[in-house]
Amino acid sequence: IEIANVMIGEVWICGGQSNMEFRMYQEEGSEKELSEDNDPMLRFYTVPDAGRETEAEEKEQHTIWKALSPNSCADVSAIAYHAGRRLRNILGVPVGMVICCLGGTEIAHWMSRETLASMPEGQEQLAAFARLVDGITEERYEHDTAEYQQQLVNYWRDSERLQTENPGIRPPEIEKRLGPYPWP
Repeated sequence: IEIANVMIGEVWICGGQSNMEFRMYQEEGSEKELSEDNDPMLRFYTVPDAGRETEAEEKEQHTIWKALSPNSCADVSAIAYHAGRRLRNILGVPVGMVICCLGGTEIAHWMSRETLASMPEGQEQLAAFARLVDGITEERYEHDTAEYQQQLVNYWRDSERLQTENPGIRPPEIEKRLGPYPWP
């Protein structure tokens, strides 16, 4: 087995909500920076959006690390981009930024059950969730999840198409054309 292009350095997880999801191409005035930046020791991996494990596995087969080169990282998280550049400058070692984010998610979704249970607000979140799922059968859950996943797939497909056809299109314009994001 031959393995090439392996680096040893820092790996940072960039997880969160819409502020982490905000992409470089959405940042006003980023075009010049994106066209000039070149640092093969700074890499980004964006975990693909997926609602089911099988979908995630399929998408991950086609997802690769992106090295920072001119015009290569317009679709990465702006926060991860700037943090990664700063880390490279300060540390002087290879840096990998793993980006896992989904705008509109509640902060509670990014916390462990134990952390939530340790605070009154978290206990309220857990109780509300328990009430929400009380009495829902596995079959109903599977049906509702599959239906919702199809709505997401359609929205993501149409959104990607719009972004391909209209480079630099901003989220408000995407939502104006497609309608609001299909939150559950």
